[in-house]
Amino acid sequence: MSAMGFRGKPKPLLSSFESFFAPELLTGDEMYVCETCNKKRKAEQSTKYTLNGTENGAANGKVVHKSNKESIAAESEPVRTKAIKRYSIKRAPQVLVLQLKRFTQTTFLRNGLQKAGGFVEFPLKLSIQEYCDESVEHAECPYTLMAIVVHGGTLYGGHYTAYVREACDPHFLGEWYYCNDSHITRVTEKDALAAEAYMLFYELRR
Repeated sequence: MSAMGFRGKPKPLLSSFESFFAPELLTGDEMYVCETCNKKRKAEQSTKYTLNGTENGAANGKVVHKSNKESIAAESEPVRTKAIKRYSIKRAPQVLVLQLKRFTQTTFLRNGLQKAGGFVEFPLKLSIQEYCDESVEHAECPYTLMAIVVHGGTLYGGHYTAYVREACDPHFLGEWYYCNDSHITRVTEKDALAAEAYMLFYELRR
């Protein structure tokens, strides 16, 4: 999921959701090939082919004038129609893992990529109901943020740290902790929400 907005500026997580799940109108070369329309056209072509062949003295329907052949070839092109494409969530996972796209394309570097830093606002509670298919169970239940992974460094190397939340009891959420290798430090919720996140882990808590 892209964390970058206009001119490479970080945008809020909910804005990224809206962009990713926004309906897209397919036009031009991207138009949808309608299978139902194509089946109907093939059936019509088969009928025309047989009738044209019979009219020209061939009972088996295999002899057709050149002009008719060209007409049938033109009609054999797949039927394309404008359509709206939209992603939706088919099943709500117990643990929702979101990876933010932390790189952008550039012409200044050899491989054409550079790391995209900056703070991306993310919520403590996350609802995905409006992005779910109607058949999804528990779509109305909010997700709770349980862990945050942070990457420090460049695309060529760096160091990972994490913020994790204590959750020994299904009905009780404990303190936040900052994990840096073997060093574990208790931190506040405000500290965790201020992290420059690379990955976010949300848990469905009914």
